[in-house]
Amino acid sequence: MNTHTRGTRNVKRVLVLAVLAALLAAPVFAQTEADFTVTLTDDGAGVKILKYTGKTAAVRIPAAIEGMPVREIGRSAFNRHATGGIDITSVTIPAGVTKIDYQAFFDCGKLTSVVIPDSVTEIGDGAFGDCTALTSVTLGKGVVTIGLDAFSGNKLLKTVNLPAGLQTIDQNAFRYCAALTAITVPGSVTKWTAAFANSGLVSVTLGAGLTAIGQSAFEDCKNLKSIVIPEGVTEIERAAFDGCKALTSVTLPSTIKKIGDAFSYCESLTTITIPDSVETIEFYNNDTYSTLFSGLKLTLASQAALKKRGYKGRF
Repeated sequence: MNTHTRGTRNVKRVLVLAVLAALLAAPVFAQTEADFTVTLTDDGAGVKILKYTGKTAAVRIPAAIEGMPVREIGRSAFNRHATGGIDITSVTIPAGVTKIDYQAFFDCGKLTSVVIPDSVTEIGDGAFGDCTALTSVTLGKGVVTIGLDAFSGNKLLKTVNLPAGLQTIDQNAFRYCAALTAITVPGSVTKWTAAFANSGLVSVTLGAGLTAIGQSAFEDCKNLKSIVIPEGVTEIERAAFDGCKALTSVTLPSTIKKIGDAFSYCESLTTITIPDSVETIEFYNNDTYSTLFSGLKLTLASQAALKKRGYKGRF
C-alpha cells in the first residue's frame, strides 16, 4: 500500500470522527408530527396539543401540524405522568401559541428554563407547577393572565420578568418559590391574592396603577425587609404581610383608605405611619381583640398614634 493511499484513508477516518463528534454534541430534536396527539381548537382555526408521545426529553414543538398552526398546549400535555415517564429537559414553544393550559408542564422535574413567546396570552392553572429544577422564566410581552399555582413550588426559580401588559396574577402563582428574591410587579396588575406567599422575596417594586394589596399577598415572605406601597393603593387586605418577620418598615401612600388585619407577627416592624386618608382599620372578626399589630415592636409613639385612630386591639 503506498503512502498516498494510507494518507487518504486517514483523512477519511478523521472526517468521519469529526462528523460523529458534531452529531453527538448537537442537541437532538427527533420529534415528528406523529409524536403529538392533537385536536382542533374550539374555533377550528388551529391545533391544540393534547399529549406528547415522543421519546426525546429535549422537545421542539412544531409551529404547524398537518398544515394547521399550533395554537394551544392542552391540559397535562407534557407533564411526566402523561408522557409515560419522559421527563422533559427543555422545550421550545413556537410563536403562534396563545395558551398554555392547566398543568401542561406540571412536575417536569428536569426542566431548567422556559421562554414563553409573545403570542401567549394565558398561562393556565398549575402550568409549570412543581418544576423543581426550573431556575428562570422569560414571559412574552403578550401574557395577560398567570393562573392559579402556575409556578408554585419551583424552589430554584430565581428569575422572572413580569411583562408590562400583565393584568392578573392568580392565587399562589409563585408560592413556595424560595430562590425568588426580587420581583417587579407592573402597574397593569391592579390586585393579586397570595401570589408570592412563602417565597424568598427580599425586594419588591410595585408599579403605579396598583389599587389594592390582596389577601395574603406577601404572607410569610420571611426575608422581605421593607416595602413602599405606591400612590393609588386604597386598601391592604387581611394577612397581606402576616409573618414577614424581617419587615422593618412600611411606607403607606396618602391614598390608603382601609387597612385589614394585615401585619400580624411582623416581629421586626418598628415603624408604620398611618396617613390621614385612612378611614377604616379592620379589627379581626370585628371585635376588640384584633391581632392587626400583634407581635410587632412598635414604638410607644406609634402605638399612641394608632389608638388615636381608633385601634382597640392588642400590641
